[in-house]
Amino acid sequence: MNASADTIREMAEEIKITIGNLEHCGEAILSANSSTEGWNDGRAAEFNIIMAKVSRLMMSPVDTLKASLPKLEALAQSVDDYNNQSMTGG
Repeated sequence: MNASADTIREMAEEIKITIGNLEHCGEAILSANSSTEGWNDGRAAEFNIIMAKVSRLMMSPVDTLKASLPKLEALAQSVDDYNNQSMTGG
């Protein structure tokens, strides 16, 4: 088998970084959006609605990415088990 459990775990770490980045960006957008609450014209309302939508779009992949982490660890463990079995002649 040419798979590496370490490579799979590195992918999981990259996914964790991506999750953090998406969460940070979504929070920053919401924070910036809340600072415009005093704006009371039609353009401001439109801006706030668009920014809220952008924030939600950024957050939507987070659950999917989080769900992939235990699956990647299970895959890495399977590769570890396979490699250990191959080394011990099992």
